[in-house]
Formats: sequence, C-alpha cells, structure tokens
Amino acid sequence: MRLLEPAAVILVVLGLVGLPTAALGYESLRHNSHDGQVINLAGEDGAWSQDTIRVTQGQKLRLRLTSNDVVHGFMLEGYGIDIDEVYPGKVQVIEIVADKAGIFPFACTVLCSDDHRSMRGKLIVEPPGGSA
Repeated sequence: MRLLEPAAVILVVLGLVGLPTAALGYESLRHNSHDGQVINLAGEDGAWSQDTIRVTQGQKLRLRLTSNDVVHGFMLEGYGIDIDEVYPGKVQVIEIVADKAGIFPFACTVLCSDDHRSMRGKLIVEPPGGSA
C-alpha cells in the first residue's frame, strides 16, 4: 500500500504540471504554424489601413484585425466572417483559406465615425495563374 502513495503523488504532480504545459505548447504551435499570408488590418479615422487585399485562390490567409481609435466591426462577404467588436489595442485573428475566386467586399459594421460608410475594402482572390 505504501508503494502506491508515492506513485499516486507523482502521477498527480505530472498531471498538474504536464497538462497545462502541453496545452500551452499546443496553442503556441498552432498559432505559429500558419504558412499563409498574414495581413495586419487596422481601423482608424473612418478607414482601414488597407482597402485592397490580393491573394491567390487556395492560399491561407490570416487577418489580424485591430483598431487604433474606437470600436469597429468587421464583415467579409462570401466567407461568413462577421466580427461584432474590434477593440482599440486588441487583436482579433481570423484565418481562412481563400478557396473561392472573386472579389469579396469587407466593411466596418459598427457606426464608428462620420466616415463610417467609407470603411470598405475588398478581398481579391485570383485563380492560380489568372486574375479574378
């Protein structure tokens, strides 16, 4: 019976230390294993930092959304992306595979300023070897 107590303590310690370590390692690997294009897109003064994003069909795309002034929203037509709130100083990450060729509008969805209507852009997904 006394032999089981140290073994149980070791198993508990391994579980308490090992599980969080493995979970954090997995998250780090998952976030750093993206092999596609990374776009930093910031909303500020009624505009996005880029109004045109161009990728090739089949390419992975990571959008890192943030705001430099007030709360914005983000919607990307054709991909079912609709983020209610993009806070100043915080980053929202969206990962997609650009699997459909075409032009897909994106826009701010939160009334953020007098220039809110101009917070629009487009994702252009070109077929391999061609143009959309």
